Amino acid sequence: FTLSAACYTLTTNVSPASSGAVNVPAQSCAGGYTAGSVVQLTAVPGVGYAFDTWSGDASGTANPVSVTMDGNKTVTANMRGNTPISPSGTLNNWNNSFSWTGRSDATWYLIEVQTSGGTQVFRQWYTSTQTSCSGGTACSVTPTNISLADGDYKWRVLDYGAYGYGINSAFMNFTLSGTACYTLTTNVSPGSSGNVTVPAQTCAGGYTAGSVVQVTAVPNTGYLFDNWSGDASGTTNPTSITMDGNKSVTANFEATIVLISPSGTLGSWDNTFTWTGLTNATWYLVEVYTPDGSTQVFRKWYTSTQTGCSGGTNCSISPPETAGLSGDYKWRMLDYGPYGYGTWTGYLNFTLP
Repeated sequence: FTLSAACYTLTTNVSPASSGAVNVPAQSCAGGYTAGSVVQLTAVPGVGYAFDTWSGDASGTANPVSVTMDGNKTVTANMRGNTPISPSGTLNNWNNSFSWTGRSDATWYLIEVQTSGGTQVFRQWYTSTQTSCSGGTACSVTPTNISLADGDYKWRVLDYGAYGYGINSAFMNFTLSGTACYTLTTNVSPGSSGNVTVPAQTCAGGYTAGSVVQVTAVPNTGYLFDNWSGDASGTTNPTSITMDGNKSVTANFEATIVLISPSGTLGSWDNTFTWTGLTNATWYLVEVYTPDGSTQVFRKWYTSTQTGCSGGTNCSISPPETAGLSGDYKWRMLDYGPYGYGTWTGYLNFTLP
């Protein structure tokens, strides 16, 4: 009679899926390998991955590894790396977010975006906390400083941790096509009190959906920025607007005092201080100093009636205490009203004969 050696199967897998392959030698019997034979397996990582460990009926980090066929065997090659998930393919709407499968022991991730031709258009590091996957692998981030026009792009991610730098993932391609374009309307209040500057538009008539636009309030002389209203709020200047629809923002300014005279070198002086006041101010404090600010030569409060600008803005006083001044000086003013104390003006320098 004839004894025939058992033939055992060998099943190989990779994790995560599509992260590489396992090379095996030619089978030595129908459907597998003869009992007792030693089979050498080689893990071959795909682009953006590196071999990590074996699991199943093999273990350790040696690559290649040998498996003794004393039964049916299943072996998994575990790869390490990052798997981009989105954006991917053609997108008609995109909220600027990136998501990927990361590493549980990574502490930093680098996101890179390039045009299809390889020109870098975005590159930024994020902590694992910022990507919401500290100690986990489901990572995502929504950059606030990226705005892409319609076109073809590719992106990848690199990890970093206590182990050092990881490996760049394979590029993921995506196309922005027909992305919504939203308008941004800016206003100021009161009129002619300043303006609002915005960056260049990223699509015809506005900004691409999901982009973050920084707006800056610029007050005119005699005004200070107060707050935002409309589709923005708060007192931060500049502030950022997420373009998830048509937006309208208003920069609200508050009037300030503008010092007029005395100013500069004067050939003669009628001992009069003039300024543009505030309609709701009830008191004004005038201070005069020597140029270095070390000596105060005059300080006095005046009612808005005494300054001749009660309910108006053209104010002036002629203090007898300053009639005899001669030389170099600087002066400033503070307002007060139902709103409380205002803000000190800057100093205005003047020289008297």
